[in-house]
Amino acid sequence: MIETWFGPLTIEIWRLIVLFFIAGVGINIFIGIIADKCGAKGEEKIKSNFTVLHVLEVIILAPLLEELFFRGPIFWFFKGLSLTSLLMVLFWSGIIFGVPHGIIIDKNRWKILPNRIRIIKTIIVTAFLGILLGILVILTNSLLAAMILHAMLNSFAVFVSFLIIYTKKS
Repeated sequence: MIETWFGPLTIEIWRLIVLFFIAGVGINIFIGIIADKCGAKGEEKIKSNFTVLHVLEVIILAPLLEELFFRGPIFWFFKGLSLTSLLMVLFWSGIIFGVPHGIIIDKNRWKILPNRIRIIKTIIVTAFLGILLGILVILTNSLLAAMILHAMLNSFAVFVSFLIIYTKKS
């Protein structure tokens, strides 16, 4: 299935990356609206996270390492599976990708209900994005395509967070 992880990115692969980016942003917005309706609060002081080193880590290092860890071995070990088995691998790789993101973001805030909703929203969004990234790897036979999409999604998240934090009236 995955013959090359870093093969050339054709125009078709770039189209898929853009399409999946739009889908990823849409998933994030849709689930964010649902979470807001359930009472999730996102007004946290995270200005200290916007150091150059942190932004580079989120946009470059995280996509590279997370794709190598979450999509690389999982799909390499399970290549040649039936469609049903592959769908299960996609589902569980998404869950395994989503849970650490929720825990890392809000590990000490579980006791307050709005934060629980926010944690669950984070897990659901990142699980869906993990599944989306897995589908991209399967369709393109390229881990590089997933790394690029992951970097684009993280860049978008950093940009939106930056806008929210620095344009919010005190």
